[in-house]
Order: sequence, then C-alpha cells, then structure tokens
Amino acid sequence: MLFGHLQVGDQLTYHDGGCGLTYVATITRDGALEVDGKRYGPPSAPLTDIMGRQRHGWRDWQLADGRQLRQLRRQAYAEILR
Repeated sequence: MLFGHLQVGDQLTYHDGGCGLTYVATITRDGALEVDGKRYGPPSAPLTDIMGRQRHGWRDWQLADGRQLRQLRRQAYAEILR
C-alpha cells in the first residue's frame, strides 16, 4: 500500500468545511479505499461520488497527522528513484 507508507486499516479523512462534514476512508487489504461500506479504487472516486462533483483525492485525503495522500505518493516515488 503506497510502497509501505499505508497499512491495511489506516484511515484517511476529508473535512468538507462548507458542510461541516468529515468523511473517513479506510485502506483495505487490496489497497482500495472503503467509505461507508462502499469500496473504491482511485482516491478521487469516493469524494467525487459522495460530493457529486469532481474532487482531487490525492490532495484532499489526509492522514491523522495532516499529511496529504499526495505527499505520501511523492515520498514513495522519491524513495524508488534513490
């Protein structure tokens, strides 16, 4: 899962400031995201589905420490290129 940076069961959150709602995605065994019992592949798909408009999941999902999913992706790629 993202080259060891995410583990099964890790949770990502997205806070919609306009509505005051927070959404939680859980990483599944196969690396998918599960939100409210529904599984998604790409990280943008659940937010686009929930919000009814295109969202950038790599930017919008965050870990508990505030890091964005795209930051983990960049870090993973940098490690591969070393």
